[in-house]
Amino acid sequence: MNRADDRSHSIQTERVHAESSSSSDAITWLDLFDSQEGQVSGALSALSPQVIHLSRQMANSLKCEGRVVYFGAGTSGRLGALDAAEWPPTFGVTPGRVIARLAGGPVALSSSVEGAEDDGSAGAAEVESLQLGTNDLLVGISASGSAAFVIAALDAARARGVPRALITAATPSNIDEGRLDIVLHLGPELLAGSTRLQAATATHRVLQRASCLCALELGWIYRGRMVEMRPTNRKLRGRAEKIITDLAAVDLPEARSALQLANDDVKAAILIAVLSCSVDHAKERLRVVDRQLDQIEELR
Repeated sequence: MNRADDRSHSIQTERVHAESSSSSDAITWLDLFDSQEGQVSGALSALSPQVIHLSRQMANSLKCEGRVVYFGAGTSGRLGALDAAEWPPTFGVTPGRVIARLAGGPVALSSSVEGAEDDGSAGAAEVESLQLGTNDLLVGISASGSAAFVIAALDAARARGVPRALITAATPSNIDEGRLDIVLHLGPELLAGSTRLQAATATHRVLQRASCLCALELGWIYRGRMVEMRPTNRKLRGRAEKIITDLAAVDLPEARSALQLANDDVKAAILIAVLSCSVDHAKERLRVVDRQLDQIEELR
């Protein structure tokens, strides 16, 4: 957050917490952390409609061959990068379809880049460099709602007609009627201004929920399993085999054989095991229903 910003005195994440400011006792602080978990859960519950809306925006962009792009600074940017990195292994998303841009560049993932969040021109330049369009989605993440890098990126996206959303723990510094704002009402941090605490926890959970609901809508989750995952290591191969044994009701050797025949396509392997069919037939059945397993009659 820009400490020179004259909004700082009114931003809730910068306010002093009445109870933490009057105690240096570790047990008391742990109790306060516990109470803040309840605040986070309450704030998230109140925002369920907005989180569902965000998940649908994500799904729409990915259906249209667009990209989901997170823009953030500091902790907020790192949370976006963390979430973006999890889409390919969890949901089989092609790298480059969900990405993150941090104020200060890649080095900001592990180091503080002072002043980077105040560089609005860099945020706008990133939007232009990515050539974002109407099929893409820009998700700004700013705990203070005022990071210039994020706000300028959102403004540049608006000028290009790009759908956009903002996740924040404070009233945004600007108004954009076409933007989906997810405002987390959390109150002061236990450590005033340290948004790596409850603001970060709540933001991370918004991203977790939105990404999973997006995957659910797109058919990447079926009966609680990640059926678009790719078994790229021993652990993931074991997970894929377990998914096939569970959903196709076959033993482990048959699951392994089906996965091999399907060239590691978990959905196709499930159909091969259930229908005792060729890989070509399984893939055609999936193509007809846009790879939605819940549309396969034999699996109902």
